[in-house]
Amino acid sequence: MLLEEQKQINEYDYKKMIDNFDLEARHTKILKDIKDKWHSLSALHDEKVQNMKILTEKMYKKKDRELKKKLIRKEEIIKKQLEMRKTMREEEKKKREAITKKKVDDVYKNLSEFKNIEEEKRLILEKETFDKCNLIYYIMQYKL
Repeated sequence: MLLEEQKQINEYDYKKMIDNFDLEARHTKILKDIKDKWHSLSALHDEKVQNMKILTEKMYKKKDRELKKKLIRKEEIIKKQLEMRKTMREEEKKKREAITKKKVDDVYKNLSEFKNIEEEKRLILEKETFDKCNLIYYIMQYKL
């Protein structure tokens, strides 16, 4: 009887152990399947994130190129405007210089004309004075 009880206990323990082993194997298999599933999903997610990083980097590079082109265009426009202003200022300066030169030439011309007129007046006056002096001299000579 003892042997039979021991045999039953051993059989019970064996069945229990097999059941536990089956449960643990099933549990391990389920955990492994879940782990594999999450690893594959994680890999897909990582791949998507990597693709998104690549796309955003491409987008940023494209925007950077566009902004650089836009900046270069703006710089060219500003340079052209500055150059146009400079040429306009130079033209205005040349016009002002020409006007000033014309005014100076007119002043010199007027001055020389005035000097000539004054010189003519002086010569006329001198001649009249000389003539008067001569006349007075002749008159004085005849009266004496």
